[in-house]
Amino acid sequence: MPLRAPTFDMLERFAPSRPLRLGTQRRRARQGERLTGAGGLAAAKRPASLDTEKDLHATSVSDHAEKTLWHVLQEVKTEQDRYQERIALHRKLTRTAREIWEEWRAKGVDDESRAWWEAFDAARRPLEGEASPDTYRRVQAWLKANKPQGSCAKAIRWERRWIGLEQCQKQWIGYKAGCCGDRTGCVAVPVGCNHRLCPLCAWHRSQRARITVKKMYDRLTHPVLITLTIPNQATIRKHTFNRLKQCVKVWLSQRKEFIAGGIYAVETTYNRAEGMKGGKPWHVHVHILADMKAPLPISKQPRDFYGAPMIPFTALKWWWEFDWLQLTCAGQWGRRPKPEPPKRDRKKKKAWRLANSDYAFDFERWVKAKREHSTKWAKRYDVGARKYVLRDDLSPAEMAQYKRLERWNALNTRVVDMRPVLDRDGAVKEVLKYITKCSDFCDLPAAVEGFCDAAQSVRMYQTFGSWYGLNIDTDFDPNHLDDWPAMPTCACGTNHWERIGVFYRRDCRMDSQGRWWLKRSITRNHVGGTVPRPTIRALDPPEERETEPEWITA
Repeated sequence: MPLRAPTFDMLERFAPSRPLRLGTQRRRARQGERLTGAGGLAAAKRPASLDTEKDLHATSVSDHAEKTLWHVLQEVKTEQDRYQERIALHRKLTRTAREIWEEWRAKGVDDESRAWWEAFDAARRPLEGEASPDTYRRVQAWLKANKPQGSCAKAIRWERRWIGLEQCQKQWIGYKAGCCGDRTGCVAVPVGCNHRLCPLCAWHRSQRARITVKKMYDRLTHPVLITLTIPNQATIRKHTFNRLKQCVKVWLSQRKEFIAGGIYAVETTYNRAEGMKGGKPWHVHVHILADMKAPLPISKQPRDFYGAPMIPFTALKWWWEFDWLQLTCAGQWGRRPKPEPPKRDRKKKKAWRLANSDYAFDFERWVKAKREHSTKWAKRYDVGARKYVLRDDLSPAEMAQYKRLERWNALNTRVVDMRPVLDRDGAVKEVLKYITKCSDFCDLPAAVEGFCDAAQSVRMYQTFGSWYGLNIDTDFDPNHLDDWPAMPTCACGTNHWERIGVFYRRDCRMDSQGRWWLKRSITRNHVGGTVPRPTIRALDPPEERETEPEWITA
């Protein structure tokens, strides 16, 4: 009898109109819970992981008693406190960029590099009576004619990054509501540097992306949050991100019968402890907000799954995990079926999977091997931390066996997390949060330089399926006020904003909602702005802007 690959029938269920519910199934309230009018839990909890064989409903209980001190402190923090944290990280990153620039500047010790630096320093000295814009254009023309090479090019590039970080949000553009006069205060909009690691600009990029994605929520039928991971890396390169995006593209194409469309984001974190030990500190993973064609299976009835009972959700998750392992593993599980499945006919595609005995044979061997190397017996669930931790009563023999099983799991398994979306705002924040947590390594020059070189010109947001073509522009443009997330509504509601000038940071204030306003004393005494000569090139007319040299923008 030929072996068969696992198949799952996902039936379409009735769902009320959007956006009251997002594909979650209504159930009866348990003891100590209450249901809201929208059909969701009043205090729904998103689990730390769904990698167990527990029922999906068991992850939706209230967790008021399980909040840790960190969660309580995050709720107490105000917008001013969060802004001060971003300012502290920005200062660390600016100092790190300066250190990298000084290091590359010191490497030009040969005669040719020393001569080029002397000529460059002489060229960027302002001439007598020359304005700053004219000096800038003259220096750019000199750089175009005398292109730097090697360490000189690196030093110039990092000098520009350091200056950009140094000037980030130092100047603010003031806008006045011309439709309602003094009834509405003057709004202050910061001018950022758009650096990949800048925490100030990263917050702004995530806010703009969230506004765009939230507009697409009405199109979602059964939203699901999926996380795909790969093993930690000792170093990261541009090939790391490109290869990961290719694997995600293939993996999503294999799920067309389940996923209609969505958006995914590539996120990078850094483990300082592993970096200090010389291990593998870089962790690159993908968060996917997927629009499922049918809800995830929620049946509690276990079914026979290759010799052992398993609920349908866990069986589906293991199947998707094995497909992701085949794409990202170079070992014995890295083989993929040679014949390509049909692309359009769903029945033929299912028949192809059933007839492909090689795929089914590998999948069965992997399922049995994963059960044999399970480490659940050595862990217990910590309610306070909301995760599984090692037991304290393990003997030395059991600890040795646990480490052996962990080594096998690190090579032959992947963490693939799937959970239904119960909180719309929480799901968007999870997918479109800071793409890189610079707080992990903003004070490490080697890590900052390595990430900037690897992530240069790499797109971290990507839409697919029914969402393909959605424009998510996260760069700052002070002329596009409609996309500015903190732009308030004027008193009359017309929102006819007029630019009144450029101001310094000390002339602005933040309210409790995180919006910035110009101080009234400043607007009364300085109608045209407090910066006499703004250095904001974005305010120049398009026909007067100078294009960057290729060796800088590449």
